[in-house]
This record gives sequence, C-alpha cells and structure tokens, in this order.
Amino acid sequence: MDQAQLSGTRLNGIDLSDCQFNGLGVGVEDLQGCIITREQAYLFASLFGLIVKEDS
Repeated sequence: MDQAQLSGTRLNGIDLSDCQFNGLGVGVEDLQGCIITREQAYLFASLFGLIVKEDS
C-alpha cells in the first residue's frame, strides 16, 4: 500500500500480514485487533514514537 490513509477505519480482525506499506495514516484505535507480522509491528511501533529494543 502506497500512502494509504486508514484513519477512522476499524481494522479489527483484518489480516494485514501480506501487505507492504510505503506511507500509512492510521490511529492506534484503528489498529486494535488487526493481524500483522513481527516486522510490521516494528513499523507500527515507530509510527507511534515507540522505540523497540532488541534482545541482547
């Protein structure tokens, strides 16, 4: 998905694990319950200003 705007779209139960994102507009509440990969989780975390620390 290129520059997808999903704000206000409930993604509960939607499987996004096969999607690749190149720009995304979405809110935390929109993502609740959606299905993503571990790699996508890092992307979404960074969208919300989270820093993911790797195990050492």
